[in-house]
Amino acid sequence: MATTILTPAENRFLQLSQPALQLTELTRVMPLLRDHPTIKDSSDFLSRSTRQLLLDQRVNWLVQGSDVWKLLARLPYAINASDRRADWHHCALCHKPVRYEYHVVLRTDGHEILVGSECVKKFMSDEMQYLMTITTEDNFHAVAQYDDLTAQYPQVPEILWDQQALPHLPQQHRRRQHWVKNGTKTTVTGYLKHRQQT
Repeated sequence: MATTILTPAENRFLQLSQPALQLTELTRVMPLLRDHPTIKDSSDFLSRSTRQLLLDQRVNWLVQGSDVWKLLARLPYAINASDRRADWHHCALCHKPVRYEYHVVLRTDGHEILVGSECVKKFMSDEMQYLMTITTEDNFHAVAQYDDLTAQYPQVPEILWDQQALPHLPQQHRRRQHWVKNGTKTTVTGYLKHRQQT
């Protein structure tokens, strides 16, 4: 049985992310991705080297793609007022109608797309999922507040989300690093959950 290497939603996500990624090998296979929404390991249009490249790099490309998007501060999400699925907009990645619309923007050029909550969870970074939860449940303006905070304190995202931060930190300091990360997250979460009018 054929194994799917790239689903249509993953393919679309890579196509939309590629302008910000500018990865040579991804750029090289982009015409193939545009022509073939689903790519299976048995697809006869795949050369052996391209098949291997996709198998080797797929996860890495998806992870890198997750970091080039952010929630749109002026309109992070909207709930469609209609109860009729026919009136709902479609997710830019899976193309399913979604009632809960998350508006995300490419960090490099401001290109905006609408994504459903399931695709946010599947494709977007831990940072965006964290902000999505706070924005939806507690404070519509949390993304704008987070943008202001990180502009003033650019080390905050590194402390919270960069798994590779301080890779050579001696073992005796690891506990302190964990303490700083947890303390920062608690502080930032408290700040973002505080409702603001603007």
